[in-house]
This record gives sequence, structure tokens and C-alpha cells, in this order.
Amino acid sequence: MEKKIFTITIVSQNTPGVLYRIAGMFLRRKINIESLHVKATSLKTKAKFIIKVTSKLDIVKVMCKQMEKIVEVEEVVLK
Repeated sequence: MEKKIFTITIVSQNTPGVLYRIAGMFLRRKINIESLHVKATSLKTKAKFIIKVTSKLDIVKVMCKQMEKIVEVEEVVLK
């Protein structure tokens, strides 16, 4: 299976440590993050992450499922 660029959009609670846990998942799998944008939404209690990675589809799907298990994460969308 060929490596491609994927965009992962995550909506989570805006609390300390969420970015660390999400980035740690990529570190453990030795996947390089090509681009990372984090911003507060119109609700100051929410944060939106837009992450671009180059990897295989099956690996990215598994990571998205695992990110959904993080308590503060409310939504994960893979494009």
C-alpha cells in the first residue's frame, strides 16, 4: 500500500495536555507530522486541530480510532 498525505481534523476540549497526547501517538509510530494547526474555536472551551501526515491509509485509520478514545477528544475526521 502506498503512502499518501492525509488530513486529520480533531475537535477537543481546550485543556492542557491534549496536544501532548495526540502528538505522542504519532511519535510512538514514528510518523512525521507534515503540518499542525491548533486554534481555539468560537467556544473558548473547544480546540480544533488540523494535522497533515504522510502515511498508509490503514495506519491512519487505526490512529484515528485510538484518538477517539482520548477523553478530551470529541470528534475525529479523516480526509
